[in-house]
Amino acid sequence: MEKKIHSPKHVLSVNGKGLPNTLKVVKPLSSTSMLLEETWQDMEKPWNQGEIITAKPGYKWISKWEEGKNYVIDKVIDEKGNLVAIYCDICAPVKKIAEGYEFEDWYLDVWQPVNQKPQLLDEDELEAALKSGYLTQEQVSIARKTAEYLLNYLEKNSIDF
Repeated sequence: MEKKIHSPKHVLSVNGKGLPNTLKVVKPLSSTSMLLEETWQDMEKPWNQGEIITAKPGYKWISKWEEGKNYVIDKVIDEKGNLVAIYCDICAPVKKIAEGYEFEDWYLDVWQPVNQKPQLLDEDELEAALKSGYLTQEQVSIARKTAEYLLNYLEKNSIDF
């Protein structure tokens, strides 16, 4: 059965990557990058990636937005300040805009729980986006190369921001 796919999500830093029920704090790093810290407030139920909780009240997502990169990296932090996981959105090059930054999500993601190997998520969505005409073959190729870079990088390095 072929997977149904939606058009690419347009993500704005001013809105954050979570829901409106996050407290957002922007920390500029340079003229071309920033950190966005989102602290989760009340929610109906926690969000999970498999067995791992990724969002519940008190959890933080700290995202690094860098102009021109084909990814945005998130640290998932629990309510005690411990790193839970790294999550990377693969995307069109991040653009700086008047309100902050923006990107178009290219479906593919890299996920790395603490003390585990990084893994690729949503390859089926990437393929469905190509078949549906939402992404070109060139964009899919860039997404795959970016994911491969991040998988290799995370295998050998920690994210320091």
